[in-house]
Amino acid sequence: MTKTFVTHSSKQTQQIGKDMAASTLPGHPIVLMGDLGSGKTTFVQGFGSYFGFKRMTSPTYTFIKSYKITSQISENTSYWINHVDLYRAATISDIHNLGIPDLLHDPLSWTLIEWPELILNLLPKKTIIIKFTQSDKNMRKIVVSHNQTI
Repeated sequence: MTKTFVTHSSKQTQQIGKDMAASTLPGHPIVLMGDLGSGKTTFVQGFGSYFGFKRMTSPTYTFIKSYKITSQISENTSYWINHVDLYRAATISDIHNLGIPDLLHDPLSWTLIEWPELILNLLPKKTIIIKFTQSDKNMRKIVVSHNQTI
């Protein structure tokens, strides 16, 4: 299944992320593909806003930022959003040292991964693929695919 969205502002891109959070179960990795400035982090900010996070920044230098969800999902279980940015990862050893394979299969987390090219062969079939393209300063095309090859 594939859906295509066109946005004309960062607010609209964030809304797509928020809507995606409302309709996606944990345990399904989400890879975000697109050029620098194409809207990936803006999408993640919208995704996080669904769970009450007001500020989410790209973890370019730390690779991973994890956010504990303290909302109404469950009193007895901790859920997480893991925002992963692999732009600076150089080798598959970096990926394993960061624990990325474990995050890809964590049933209690939403794991959103920017710059996933190094881990494409590690992605489970249940991965959601989102491709961002920017046609001008404000317009973005966002294509969401479920259970398809990249």
